[in-house]
Amino acid sequence: MSVKIWALTTCFNRRVITLRCLKSLYAAADKAQCQLSVCLVDDGSTDGTTDAVQNEYPEITVLRGDGSLFWAGGMRFGWNEFVKHQFVDQLLVFNDDICFFDQALLQLIQTTKDLRNAGITCTAIAGAFRDPVTGTTTYGAVKRIHLWKSFKFERLDPKDKVVAADTLNMNLALISKEALQKIGFLSPHYVHSKADFDFGFRLKAAGGKVLLAPGHMGECRRNSKSGRSTEAGLSIRQRAKRLFSIKEHPFIETFYYYRKYAGPLWAVLLAKKYFNRLFR
Repeated sequence: MSVKIWALTTCFNRRVITLRCLKSLYAAADKAQCQLSVCLVDDGSTDGTTDAVQNEYPEITVLRGDGSLFWAGGMRFGWNEFVKHQFVDQLLVFNDDICFFDQALLQLIQTTKDLRNAGITCTAIAGAFRDPVTGTTTYGAVKRIHLWKSFKFERLDPKDKVVAADTLNMNLALISKEALQKIGFLSPHYVHSKADFDFGFRLKAAGGKVLLAPGHMGECRRNSKSGRSTEAGLSIRQRAKRLFSIKEHPFIETFYYYRKYAGPLWAVLLAKKYFNRLFR
């Protein structure tokens, strides 16, 4: 009996990249002999992404946004409008800029089976990605470095068995129905980033497991510094505008995130973060 997996992603003006990702996803699904039901949220693309996806993959459910959803908002929109109304046994969340290896879904499904056989069912299993040039791990799951050193994280390299983590990137993750039933999906406190880390923290606090699957699941470059507050040569005003924008660290949601997760020194660490980003 084949496994049924519901999958959810969001995209914006990356037609070629999105189609490449979907092609590799379906190749991985064929390798794993699993059934996919994919929901894609197109947040106001103007480059023909929606039409291209519907022409190439008419079986995909495409929901349209107006450009104001961003990543976390788009994922919640897809969840609320489509996915949560289904009988979801496992939810695969992924970014549209990744390229799956053929064995990726097979590895995630086998990892889930092994965990269930061991009595571990409330899980979010992250998949690690590597840079296509250097081979170094770019995204996956993380462990917290000691709080007194700072509110920072160590990126984990995948091993030949599952690795326990504190939280995860949702470039790729397989989330069990038990985890979704226990804590729901992404928090409405976040518009773009931080929602995936928040999910991992909430799941662990509720008694669930955040894990990194064995091996790399595919290739994905780290986000470029171009256009971000860390780009060289910016004035303080330019840096501040980018830093406090929705795509980086808007104050209200960053305040909430640090107060909830950064420990007793959260206010100091928050002030330090903004100071370093602006002046160093």
